Amino acid sequence: MPLFERFPANSQRALDVVVARCAADPTCRAAFPDPVADLRTVAAQLDAGPIELPLTLPGTSESLRFQRENLGPGLHSLLLDVRTAATVPSILHATARGDWSPVVATVTTGDGAPPTWSVMNLTIVCHEPWALMRPTETQTAGSYLSYADVRALTVPETVCAAAPRPQPEALYRDPVAVAVPMLLLNGTVDPQDPPENVASAGRTYPRSMALTIPGQSHQYAGDGCLDRVIDAFIDSASTADLPAGCLAEMPVPSFVLS
Repeated sequence: MPLFERFPANSQRALDVVVARCAADPTCRAAFPDPVADLRTVAAQLDAGPIELPLTLPGTSESLRFQRENLGPGLHSLLLDVRTAATVPSILHATARGDWSPVVATVTTGDGAPPTWSVMNLTIVCHEPWALMRPTETQTAGSYLSYADVRALTVPETVCAAAPRPQPEALYRDPVAVAVPMLLLNGTVDPQDPPENVASAGRTYPRSMALTIPGQSHQYAGDGCLDRVIDAFIDSASTADLPAGCLAEMPVPSFVLS
């Protein structure tokens, strides 16, 4: 599955869902009548030059600057969680009018820690053939994400250069069917790993079950429903008779209006 090459198309679809949901919500529509136009305005602002935020880089006196190349990855990161996706119309509306305080608030709510990498994860995403970026296959047409944006969302080449390389036989063996029960969970509005990414999993995992969670993203805002499904799966070691009916009723957060 060319996961990273599909980021632009999948993330644009997730953004389209947010925009359509806002348009269908009278309160959101009244407050933010055109998020797409707001995004174009913000992009034009950043094309003219970076925006200096009232923050300093850790350990320095240098101001933090929000640049054009931060826009795509920043918006994508908001879409990864339905709770932060609910802030997208308000953030775009404010920044389009020159108010960058919501961006400042978003930046300062992070823990400020640098990214950390596990060796196992790096070995996979740096060296397995499926994870190698193929520019010609990156579907950027009609998406707010560019190829450069996708590169910024993946592991940097400098990090991969230091990642241990597995033996060739560990990478190129033929797929083997795995009979262990497996539970696959995907939100319909996931900007990077939507349900269609696991549509063929049954060929390799014949005892797998794929559950789709309406309206949810890569991270979920649930009320315990998902926990009950996972607990039942682990307790029974089976995908049979899981209490999955509640997934269709998992709440989607209301839009943040200010």
